Amino acid sequence: MSTSTPSRPPAFPSGETPADASRSIADWRRRFPAPMSHAGHDVPDVNALFDERMTLGQRAADAVARRLGSWRFLIIQSGVLAVWIAVNIAEVVFKPFDPYPFILLNLVLSFQAAYAAPVLLMSANRQAEKDRLAAHNASIVGQRAEEENRAILHHLEAQDELMITLLRSLKALEGKILETVAERDEDPITHHQDVLQQALRADEQAMRPTNNAPRASQE
Repeated sequence: MSTSTPSRPPAFPSGETPADASRSIADWRRRFPAPMSHAGHDVPDVNALFDERMTLGQRAADAVARRLGSWRFLIIQSGVLAVWIAVNIAEVVFKPFDPYPFILLNLVLSFQAAYAAPVLLMSANRQAEKDRLAAHNASIVGQRAEEENRAILHHLEAQDELMITLLRSLKALEGKILETVAERDEDPITHHQDVLQQALRADEQAMRPTNNAPRASQE
């Protein structure tokens, strides 16, 4: 009496073919958010832009502001004022040219303040404009970073949904396989190995047309 070998279940459950599996994968791929485009996301360098657009007057104003706002200028001016006052008070070598209350010195300092203030304001206005542009660029970078974070979160949510669906499908497939193994009184490990080999062979057959297509187009 001949005993017939029981037939193995297909590698794809419910009669699903590799083409059906490929279509389902494509459907799931369409559910994922579109990749984030980085075209046109270049942020300009504020310092480079201002260096290119600066005029000769603006460069001169910045240079004067750097000199006036330094300890070197403060020390030199303090020394000049001390010498001026000492010479006009001591009367050692020659007659004072600006005696107390130092009217000429007050006039010189007034002229200095009258011309230094507008130069400092010009430099401060240019720096304020530069700060506004830098803040605008920082705001754009923050908005783009938020958009990218949202895209990443949506992608992760789609991945979670796909993983849950796959786990449910694997759980259902495992139940069917265990039922089949129990009915046929087979070794579960051997049965799983056979099903895995069938699935691998099916994947290789499904990938062969894709791999041969470029060769055919080249010929």
